[in-house]
Amino acid sequence: MPPKSKLVFDATQWSLQHNETPFSYFKLNNVFSEQTAVNELRNAVSRLTFTQKMTDMFSFSATKNFWISKKSLKNAVFGDFLKFLEFFRDFLSDKFEVKLDDKISVSSSLYENKDYLLCHDDKSDDRLIAFIFYLNSSWKPEWGGSLDIFDHDENGQPVDIVHQIYPEFNSLIFFKVGNYTYHQVSEVTTNVTPRITINGWFHSKEAYNLKPLPFSDPPVPYIKTRDNVATLYLNHFASNEFTQLKYMEIIVENLRECGVMMLQNFLKPQIYTKIAKELKSSAISWSTKGPANRRKYNYAEQHSLPPMCKALLSFFQSQYMCSYLEELSSKKLFNKKKGEQEYGGLCFAEMQYWQDGCYSLLADDDNNYNIASVDVFLFFNVDKDEEESFNQDSVIQPGNIYYYEKFDTSNKHEVEPKSNSICLVVKNKNETRYVSYINKNSSLKYNVLFLSFKI
Repeated sequence: MPPKSKLVFDATQWSLQHNETPFSYFKLNNVFSEQTAVNELRNAVSRLTFTQKMTDMFSFSATKNFWISKKSLKNAVFGDFLKFLEFFRDFLSDKFEVKLDDKISVSSSLYENKDYLLCHDDKSDDRLIAFIFYLNSSWKPEWGGSLDIFDHDENGQPVDIVHQIYPEFNSLIFFKVGNYTYHQVSEVTTNVTPRITINGWFHSKEAYNLKPLPFSDPPVPYIKTRDNVATLYLNHFASNEFTQLKYMEIIVENLRECGVMMLQNFLKPQIYTKIAKELKSSAISWSTKGPANRRKYNYAEQHSLPPMCKALLSFFQSQYMCSYLEELSSKKLFNKKKGEQEYGGLCFAEMQYWQDGCYSLLADDDNNYNIASVDVFLFFNVDKDEEESFNQDSVIQPGNIYYYEKFDTSNKHEVEPKSNSICLVVKNKNETRYVSYINKNSSLKYNVLFLSFKI
């Protein structure tokens, strides 16, 4: 006779809460009858091996898939939970009137201080129903770790967080994965206890019937570089050494060999100080750029920039600067037809402000993969506590800019923000860039004038 299950449940006594907006999701409280058994499950899960996972989108630790490794899970409570999932699979099949596959993806996730999972929709292959079972008791909202539910706009893209669901012991959230199921796990901000869940997906071939949204990220709005209408040239803004031939030859050689070069103390001190001060002006109108499943950062409306900022922006968008960068990068930035004069290149420029909670993400349909460019980053007001604890062993540091080659598993270039430093990057086709998530309690913040000159 098989041993009696410790995880006792009575489906007829379940109280199911249903929210229909912005997408349909369900919450099931008091899943199991005996809290002591759930505590035993939590303790057993805590003793498992968790592997740290970090990408542009998330930072947390996870176990192996229980379903695949169930023979190695010695505590009987795991077998009990997997049997519950088999019952729950049938329950969901009836509820959603779908045929679910026998296989279940299930593992445990551990979110410690500074861990997070940014906005996404869970769509992948044959995933059909997502679930999260909470193992934390007495969780406090000020610790973060909420499941955030996003609303969407007329294009089906995520905009605002409309619901926040905090961990509640012995409760379970589930929803059918779809085009609008945007959600995230907000950053955990406590060292008191980690956020711990058992989570995963039920699978079905029906998931392949979901038609993708007819949305693509707008192309980069390049504009033609401007004529040299002003008398402002490089030696007006930049320190003297950057106009000297010997120094330029060093830059050319580094860009040719490495594809990236950081130049410190680029602007003359008095110029840098004035622009850095202007960027703190309350008169600047800052907007947030999204959508949240791709990026979140602040950019300045160019009409609201103070005079010196406008002058700098105008200069960097000039044909003079385009010609200078062409010489340094050995890349063709000017558009020129045979027998005609040069009429300029194509440039995108944006003054940005990055702070806690900001990020940009990789995407398979990123337009940058189709564009080769010379990118320019000029940093201002980089505020960072040098004693702030970052994971120095991590390959991804908060707020840094990373260049990523498609189908590669490692980052190609890394740019660390430093005040009055300019970084030049030669970006090839099949490469894109992202900025790693800046943690909520981080002191890091900075302005950057970003420009991209199309090759």
